[in-house]
Amino acid sequence: MISFIQYPPLLNPKDIDYNKIYSGLAWELNLPLPDNYKFVWIASHGVGVNSTEKMFDALGILWIFESRDHYYRFGSDIYKNYFNALQRYKDKYNILLLLDYEFYRCIDLEGYHKFLHLVQSDVPILCQVRDPIGIIRHFKTRNFIRNQYAKINLTTDYHYITRYIDQCDSRINNLPDLSMLEGRGLSQYALISLIRHSYIHYMDMKEISTDTAFETFKKLSKKFNFREPTEECKKAFTTNVFTGNLLTILPIYIYVDTLDIKNIYSKYKEANTENLKINEKSILITIDFPKKTDEIDISQQFCNNINHTFSIYIQKSDYKLLCDNKELHEAAFAYLSELVDEIENEVKKADKNIIREKDILEFLRNNKEERQKLKSILDSKLTHIKENRPDIVDNWEYYLEFEEMCRQDV
Repeated sequence: MISFIQYPPLLNPKDIDYNKIYSGLAWELNLPLPDNYKFVWIASHGVGVNSTEKMFDALGILWIFESRDHYYRFGSDIYKNYFNALQRYKDKYNILLLLDYEFYRCIDLEGYHKFLHLVQSDVPILCQVRDPIGIIRHFKTRNFIRNQYAKINLTTDYHYITRYIDQCDSRINNLPDLSMLEGRGLSQYALISLIRHSYIHYMDMKEISTDTAFETFKKLSKKFNFREPTEECKKAFTTNVFTGNLLTILPIYIYVDTLDIKNIYSKYKEANTENLKINEKSILITIDFPKKTDEIDISQQFCNNINHTFSIYIQKSDYKLLCDNKELHEAAFAYLSELVDEIENEVKKADKNIIREKDILEFLRNNKEERQKLKSILDSKLTHIKENRPDIVDNWEYYLEFEEMCRQDV
């Protein structure tokens, strides 16, 4: 249980030169974080964070996040990491990203509460939310096993990569651990209650769909005073990074070397000899989500019907070398064409097999005990948004259907 202890600064922050104090001492003195961030972005699993990160990246906005590793940390460690990052990026448009990773993995809740108390009190909060039934769907369907085979060459059997895409189980025999859902999938509501702020802006996941995100960020840019998105970076706002579990395999780094041409992999060849030794000094082609980069996007030149969700990037100097070598260019074209076709086939299978919200509702309809447990959690967690943005809740069609189902229990 977190107590609401106050942590007044032991020295006046206005008298402190933040450039001359290290984070450990600042923590002991209860000094607020350096104030060079514009707002706090709060979210949790399943509300579109990965897509939103790409959108902020496209606008040159630096979202500072403590860590996505699996180490459990003290509140002081989290504070120090944010403090040091803010000192390192003084001239950026910075925002603080607070996710359930921290809330769930912090091993001293009192220390985490102190960290939250030391967030500046006059900044706004952007809180990302989603229909809770959709969050449950996310926990049930998404494959969080990341591909570890990111660096490949023209001799690599690309099926080692694409096999990670369609890992979905279309059956639903149980809900995810509801205690995990309470502590992670809905953690943003707990964070809101602990952070002092000037105001909260709720952003529903529907507002960042591939059809709406561009216009949503135009409005956000005015509210939070950052650069308005332009047509030049629009692709980042029309991309769903979870399409077919693509997040589990991208980026893919393909090293294109003349020495590999004779052993180039193809699904049409009976014998394929893989060269496990990758020449990282050779031409590099990257398959990745749309991003802000100095590289050129050659997607359409290699594959006219490429999935709009990802792009193929190469440095300008490497592209010239590739074009000057006709044999290598043809080999790279052949390999990439097969790889992209295989990715798209696996994406289609994954999207076909995935569990839908209707499947979860059907399970809840037939399992009263699970239904009542979930209702108890949602009733306590959704209080703030119901009071402040009932219009968002009224648009959660699956949650409303769940509520109607629960009313019949009375």
